[in-house]
Formats: sequence, C-alpha cells, structure tokens
Amino acid sequence: MVQRKSPYATIVLGELSGGTSPRAQQLVAALRGARVDARETDQVEVDLWQKFVFIASLAAVCGLARSPIGAVRSTSRGADFNATAVSEAVSVARARGVRLPEDQAARTVAMIQGLPAQMRPSFLVDLERGGPTELEALMGAVARMGQALGVSTPLHTAAAAALSASLANAPTALATGGLASAPQT
Repeated sequence: MVQRKSPYATIVLGELSGGTSPRAQQLVAALRGARVDARETDQVEVDLWQKFVFIASLAAVCGLARSPIGAVRSTSRGADFNATAVSEAVSVARARGVRLPEDQAARTVAMIQGLPAQMRPSFLVDLERGGPTELEALMGAVARMGQALGVSTPLHTAAAAALSASLANAPTALATGGLASAPQT
C-alpha cells in the first residue's frame, strides 16, 4: 500500500538526454489512464534539480530547527534561513551547468512560503522517528557538490555536519522501543 502524505502528486518524466520520446509519451498516457497526474518534460534535468533544490532546502531548515516549516517561517530570521538554503542549492545547480530559470530561487522560496504551517518534510519525520534519513542524499549532496565545484554552501554543510553528529548519537533501537538509529557512514 502507498500512503500519500503530500499534496504534491504529479509524476514528471522525460529522457535524461532531453527531448521527448514515444516511450515517455506512452508512459504518461498509461499513468493518466490510471488517473495519475503525469506529464512529460523535455528538460528532465531542470525538473529534477527544481525538485531537489526544494526538498534539500526544506529538509535542511526543518531538520536543523527540528520543527515544521510554519515554526521556521514564524521566526524573525526564518525568511533569511529559507532563502539562504535555497540560494546555496540553486548556486550548486548552476555551477553544474543546470539551466534553472533566472527566478528559480524566488520561485522555490515562494513555494516554501506557501506550504501549510504544519508541513513536516519526510526528512524531519524520519529524523524524529530515529530511522534512516536522506541526510547524505540531500544536505550532504549539496555540501559535497558545492565543495567540489568551489561553491560556498555553509548552511547545507553545517546542516550535514550537525545532523550527522546528532544521528550518530541517536539512541539504539532497544533504548527507544523499536526505533532504529540511522546507519553509520
């Protein structure tokens, strides 16, 4: 069984090489036939990075704050916190040659601002449960790519370091009544 917890339910697919293809069009048609909101893109790399910027930034700020997005936004520095996380991830994408729209940072910040106050990204839910997280695939990835490309990512780097330390010191499954700590890397 699949349980959807997010209002976002669109599948966007495309060829990694760009452009459109009959197989992607057939898959979109099959998904739509099953009442799944789906669309094809001719720029899948851009679409993937747009989603990655959003998810990695939201995970970083909510993970560091250990709070849903509304609590982060309600602080006097919340807007800057969100904007910095997004800006770093957008800068990494651009350094990698991804052709994000010029207003991508503003669009992503606006998306985050528009989320329901109680929204908890899956990273935060996993962190609170003491289970495996996507830390290295999100903030860790932004930090690693930034370092390799000479792009400053202090917020994502701090998030990866602080949350890694927190996870490394998480209680074991036995001490938490069945919740497992994240695997050590």
